[in-house]
Amino acid sequence: MTEEDKNDGNKFALAFLAASGSILYTIYNIMQNAPINKDSFYLINFVVAGAIISIIGFLIYLLIKGYLMEVHSISNIDYLNKLASELYKGSIT
Repeated sequence: MTEEDKNDGNKFALAFLAASGSILYTIYNIMQNAPINKDSFYLINFVVAGAIISIIGFLIYLLIKGYLMEVHSISNIDYLNKLASELYKGSIT
């Protein structure tokens, strides 16, 4: 795997976090300024909960990858790489 392929995951995670933040802010503004019905409220809560779970997963992924870029002499580097890969896959689905 080349260095460029490794950075594509970071680019996607950062783009996802930026897009999710703006979408969640827009949803918040809509809910504050416009009346919504009960069914829409449940749907919005479901979408927001899924987005927050994905955001937490991508944040942890980025923290692990950033840690692995800075520290090279740790004993469990394979475990952290595997954990980051699983977090990335889990955050997408």
